[in-house]
Amino acid sequence: MYNSFDSSPTLDGCTFTNNTATNGKGGGMANFGESSPTLTDTTVCGNTPEQIDGDWTDNGGNIVADVCPIDCPDINGDGIVNVSDLLIVIGYWGTIDSPADVNEDGIVDVSDLLIVIGNWGPCE
Repeated sequence: MYNSFDSSPTLDGCTFTNNTATNGKGGGMANFGESSPTLTDTTVCGNTPEQIDGDWTDNGGNIVADVCPIDCPDINGDGIVNVSDLLIVIGYWGTIDSPADVNEDGIVDVSDLLIVIGNWGPCE
């Protein structure tokens, strides 16, 4: 998102993920020329070269992070993170581009295993 010349939009419940800026500024959002958007309950993550460039107002409930949070690593889709999901991760261990790559880093490894264990129980 590019804001300039005193544009200061109000964003509520928006998501800016996995974008790349070719100009080297604000992969998720770039604010220039006295622009200062207000963000509420908005997620800005996984963008390069940076999440937000320039001024902005934090109205609460925002997530601004280099790595996007993983909501629920329920690989088999039954609504519960449990041994079934753990066994799927183990079954795909070391493979690339698989459904068991819950952190989407390109390979199924210990990071995926730890995410599944750390989110054990019903998905909310």
